[in-house]
Amino acid sequence: MLLSMRKILFNRPWLLVVGLFGSFVALWIAFIVFAVKHQPPQVPMVKREVIQHGGD
Repeated sequence: MLLSMRKILFNRPWLLVVGLFGSFVALWIAFIVFAVKHQPPQVPMVKREVIQHGGD
């Protein structure tokens, strides 16, 4: 089995590149899903009034 895998990768080296790229994309998707599920709590924005001074 291992010998046949080496033979396949030796005859078609682009398969290794495609496999690595697919793994990279899968890891990024997993990272994004993890980040969305564990995001920090949102802090409400405090709206302040702007006081305008008379410059005249």
